[in-house]
Amino acid sequence: MLSDSFEHVCKARPLSETNLNVSTLSSPAPSLNPSLALACSGTSRTSNVPHLILLFRRHRNFTKLTIMRRGLSLLALGLTLALTTGQMLSLKSIKTFERTRMNKDKWSMKGNLEDPTLAVVSGIGTSGLTVTLLDTADDTLDTASFAAGDCMVRKNSKGAKCKMMGARVSIRASKPPKGVKVKTYNSTGGYYSVSGSFRGVQLQEDPVISPLTAELTVQGVGTLSQTLTDCSVRGAGTTRTTCVPGPIIPTNAPTAAST
Repeated sequence: MLSDSFEHVCKARPLSETNLNVSTLSSPAPSLNPSLALACSGTSRTSNVPHLILLFRRHRNFTKLTIMRRGLSLLALGLTLALTTGQMLSLKSIKTFERTRMNKDKWSMKGNLEDPTLAVVSGIGTSGLTVTLLDTADDTLDTASFAAGDCMVRKNSKGAKCKMMGARVSIRASKPPKGVKVKTYNSTGGYYSVSGSFRGVQLQEDPVISPLTAELTVQGVGTLSQTLTDCSVRGAGTTRTTCVPGPIIPTNAPTAAST
């Protein structure tokens, strides 16, 4: 079948083309592929059929290899997108310091932020940032609201710093966590380190009831939060509560009222 096809190609060309040699194939006039013309030239075309079959097979193998490479590239892109979708706040610690004097309490947080869309940093530059500390019953202990003018956003969404009297928040681009082997899809990779310090506040609870939750809210983007359940309390005059990641505390189902 292949020999018939190539014979047909050679016969379909004018005699002047089939008798061309390789040196004349560079002329602007329409001509056969050099390898094909060489195979078709001469008195015996059938003797060149194996050469044509070899060329055809090479072209077919190259086409298959190209398709496979494109398929693998699309698969890798799909895996990258699947592993990097969604936003997540991963806190390492929340610390509170309660003092006997009014408006002398303070608290801090530290952790990481994963934001593939880079919407959080850009949203801070547009709408500002609100940071809230909550107790075990989700009651608000302290809130700090930064306007967009209180924040400075770095170029290419590489980070943001918000500052006002007694309160600071820093979001800085960082390397992906250990074990994450996903190709970065932009200049920052969407991974950030987060830290916040809040001084001269009055926590709305004495003593603070743990576990503790920290929330980051950006208008138009949403709220990111995490609750840290492994907490320890120390001190007498100044009560220090430190919470780190721990087991999830189950919520008890409501009991039926007695009749």
